[in-house]
Amino acid sequence: MDKGYLSIKEAAEYLGVKPSSLYSMVERREIPYHRIGRLIKLTRADLDAFMQESRVDRVDPEKEAKKILNHARNLNIDVDALVKKTVAESRRNRYTASHGKPERVEGFGEEVPHGAL
Repeated sequence: MDKGYLSIKEAAEYLGVKPSSLYSMVERREIPYHRIGRLIKLTRADLDAFMQESRVDRVDPEKEAKKILNHARNLNIDVDALVKKTVAESRRNRYTASHGKPERVEGFGEEVPHGAL
């Protein structure tokens, strides 16, 4: 005889998860359940529907890469200019451990206050 309702232990075995994981999902109301006093019961149909909703489809890496590249091309960002600007700023700004403030350094190897180079 096929029981209509499953206990947490039976439902966890049916899904292949730990009972504690199932209790957490019930507590967060992520999965439909029935409460009879202190007992929690679940149906196979509800569990199957939950599993179907949480399904993650396979992604074609080629299509996903093309989609990302097309999006990046539409942004019109000059990557080379951005890199050059970032490098130039990092060369000008140095951080000192004692104050955590940026110190302006005009050339390499020149000493500045607080021991920063």
